[in-house]
Amino acid sequence: MPSPNNTIEVYQDLDLTCPENGDFALPVVLRGHVRPPWRHALETEKRMASTASPDAERYIVLEREAAEGVPAARLVLYRDASTHKVANIVPTECQSLGETGYNDVLNDFVTRVAKPAQREGISFELTKRWQTMTDWTSKEAADALHLFSVMANKATGSSHPMDAHRWRDFLIADHKANGRLDSYNLRRWLVEVEDWPFEEAQDLISDREKAVELLEHYDHCN
Repeated sequence: MPSPNNTIEVYQDLDLTCPENGDFALPVVLRGHVRPPWRHALETEKRMASTASPDAERYIVLEREAAEGVPAARLVLYRDASTHKVANIVPTECQSLGETGYNDVLNDFVTRVAKPAQREGISFELTKRWQTMTDWTSKEAADALHLFSVMANKATGSSHPMDAHRWRDFLIADHKANGRLDSYNLRRWLVEVEDWPFEEAQDLISDREKAVELLEHYDHCN
């Protein structure tokens, strides 16, 4: 799937609730809307419940056959407080789904099961498939990162004093933002959007992780 400009595809999150009929009604409602190529994996669900919790209603396990370009997979929902969350989607015929395969399965579940279940009181929240830097940090930090990337020699990373200064501007702005930028998405962003070589991007990630520890320690001491 082609990427929209200045975005990367990330693993989506899906939360479901059943405010009209109560949280314990959600498994019953969802299972009632399961149709091929989806099926209720009852035996797997029972095994998971017996090994992790006496409450079988904590788990909903559904499986999908490969069809219409969507891979075969198992989708596990877990009840956390008043919300059922998609805990994982794992392939059943291939080794890895990646972001695209994972999201294809998740969106197929939303289309075929979750949306029809809305008629019986199910509501859901699905995060964006394509995200940009400002989904994880402030605009100031995103602008600082882009300025650093545009101006830097991508063969030497932040070794030049001016590049190091601009890199630190980004690190400080991101720290102030208290956002959700993790190393995995930052590395992908540097490589896929800002065109950094993987090795140099990894060096920047390592430097950032050390800087985050220092900044957090400074905050703790003040």
